[in-house]
Amino acid sequence: MMMFKPLQRTLSYIQHKLAPAAVILMYHRISTTAVEPNWLAVTPTNFAQQMAYLRQAYHPIQLAELIDCLQKGSLPQRAVVITFDDGYRDNLTCALPQLEATGNPATIFVTTGHIDSEREPWWDELKHFLLESTQAPSYLALQIEQRAYHWSTATRAERIKVHCGLENLMRPLPSYVNDTILDQLAVWTGTYRRFHPAYHTITSAELQELARHSLIELGAHTMTHPILPTLPLDAQFNEIVGSRYRLEKMINKPVLSFAYPNGDYNEQTRQLVDAAGYRLACTTTTGCVQHGDNVFQLRRCAVNDWPLETFKRKLETFFHDYR
Repeated sequence: MMMFKPLQRTLSYIQHKLAPAAVILMYHRISTTAVEPNWLAVTPTNFAQQMAYLRQAYHPIQLAELIDCLQKGSLPQRAVVITFDDGYRDNLTCALPQLEATGNPATIFVTTGHIDSEREPWWDELKHFLLESTQAPSYLALQIEQRAYHWSTATRAERIKVHCGLENLMRPLPSYVNDTILDQLAVWTGTYRRFHPAYHTITSAELQELARHSLIELGAHTMTHPILPTLPLDAQFNEIVGSRYRLEKMINKPVLSFAYPNGDYNEQTRQLVDAAGYRLACTTTTGCVQHGDNVFQLRRCAVNDWPLETFKRKLETFFHDYR
């Protein structure tokens, strides 16, 4: 009997590899920016080529349709879902025209606290101060929650390193603490916290325009983009439910999809999303989606600013190497 177990495992592995799979692609911004250290922006030219190729060689479907197919066990071959995180204005002005040109549907996960905001997301402001400022001194000292931090910023390589470390430090902090850090950075550079139009998040009027479009589904991405597992359960639930409530009130449509900010969640977070009435939730864990997967832990594949040939290779890798 024991001799059959390796064979059974091998057969199960082969069946898993051959089973139909879908890939959920994760975008953020469609824009040409001078500095993008986190690869969040895809240029309009590359995005247009990517969308055309998806329509030609794959089967783009809506996220809700993917869930229906998973539950019925009828996943189309080479199915691809397009998603965007955060809710930048360029999703409307730059991405939507290419989605319309190709007929590709997409889901946009919106951080509701950014709607109608007169400030950029904190991670964009941080980038401006550390990587784009021409007035950055050679030394940075910050006071963060009663702790002193010191970095050398004399060279660009040092500023890139500081940017990475400071971003990781700020990510789990409350928004009011990050505001104080950005205020300190403004003083450090001798500038001020100005608004960069290229990083504008969506307005309520633009959100309603997107909601009316047949190709677009809107999903929730919390209210303030926190690291959910670091919050008490009641605060997590407020972020999860509050973002859905505000979106539904603005667009007068049900909001049934959710994306974990930064992909961070634990079992309690997953259960809260389920209890809040969502139908599905997306992570940032790279991989395919197949029948039997937990619909509150859907894997996604991040897209960088790849030229077409690289995009083609990456898609094949996502489908065949991440099962």
